[in-house]
Amino acid sequence: MDNILLLEANTEHAAAIKKQLQLHQYRVQVSAEIVQAEQLLQKIIPDMLIIDLNVHSEEFNRFYESLRIDPQWEGIPRLFIAGKENEAISRQLRDRFDETVLS
Repeated sequence: MDNILLLEANTEHAAAIKKQLQLHQYRVQVSAEIVQAEQLLQKIIPDMLIIDLNVHSEEFNRFYESLRIDPQWEGIPRLFIAGKENEAISRQLRDRFDETVLS
């Protein structure tokens, strides 16, 4: 696995996660917004997506559905990062879609 797309709105968190991944030779693209992540996905197909649920917005459901059904993106492994404020969506992603969510 070489390329990771990190969707993280908090710039300090994004920098810390990116630094750790780069120490292990991963190439990391960082996006702070869903629209920006979608634009990056049009250019590159990452080996993994790491998505912070704090970027949850009205666009998130549409974006997530695209990840699940688009043939280009459906096979990309996804890791979700969530805090307590994202408990409901975390539970839904785990229970309904068998996603990996760290909280």
